[in-house]
Amino acid sequence: GIPKLVSYDHDLSDFHYQIPFEEWENYTYEQLGVEKTGYDCAVWLKEYCEEKGVSHPTFIVHSMNPVGKERILKLLNM
Repeated sequence: GIPKLVSYDHDLSDFHYQIPFEEWENYTYEQLGVEKTGYDCAVWLKEYCEEKGVSHPTFIVHSMNPVGKERILKLLNM
């Protein structure tokens, strides 16, 4: 089933803290590494909900990573 509430965090490991947040926009995904993030989770759940014809659950983004947080919000508020 689908959860009623999802709380997304962007950085799921300390790998993402090796580059300052302010510089993330200057890097490609490949340069930042292959670690999965909360954004990857949001993409998966959004696509899953679309395939099943159900609404994405209510969500919050509690990430301290401002760039990552904005990416998740843009994806899910489209």
